[in-house]
Amino acid sequence: MWIMLLEQVCLSLDHIESGDFMAQKNKNEVWLTPKDIEERLHLSHGTVNKLIHTTGFPMIQIGRTIRIREDDFNEFIETYMNHKYNI
Repeated sequence: MWIMLLEQVCLSLDHIESGDFMAQKNKNEVWLTPKDIEERLHLSHGTVNKLIHTTGFPMIQIGRTIRIREDDFNEFIETYMNHKYNI
């Protein structure tokens, strides 16, 4: 799964670099930052940082940059809606 996600990110970067930005835009793929997650869940930076680094959390890290695909994040939230996280 992570390899496919990394390939999609690389393809997205290729589209932007080649000037084919509309092809990427038409996919309606939204990438979230940790700050976006903080705002959506009303959690502190530290709590979101721990959550992001939890095994199974759908994020990609390239260097120091972390991104979460919105669809994967929503699926993660739906899956663990009634679970308790001790982080």
